[in-house]
Amino acid sequence: LASVWEEAYDEGGGNAGAAASHLQELLALLRTMVDGQSWALRRAAAAALIDLANLSSGALKKRPDAASQFELLAASLRESSRRWDDKEALLPKLNACFPPPPTPHAAPPPTESADM
Repeated sequence: LASVWEEAYDEGGGNAGAAASHLQELLALLRTMVDGQSWALRRAAAAALIDLANLSSGALKKRPDAASQFELLAASLRESSRRWDDKEALLPKLNACFPPPPTPHAAPPPTESADM
């Protein structure tokens, strides 16, 4: 399916401008793919998300109308309960494009006061 995405993108004269003008439709389609049951569609969604993030040196993922949607899609694909073929291979690329938020460190246990 990822090869079909790439072929359609290339055949349709795909470029950053075309992706930008249809970004909301692309993000809605990717949300459907990520939320679906098909492993193949999740893999294709991850590959498409990575491709979109790299277009125009990342300009699309920085757009105010799309930044949070990109992050939510990446977070959904990262979930451990979400399984799909090639996840181990694509996850580092996805994390490079959309770094996961830092995990909060546990607060150190309180220390006893010396003047007791």
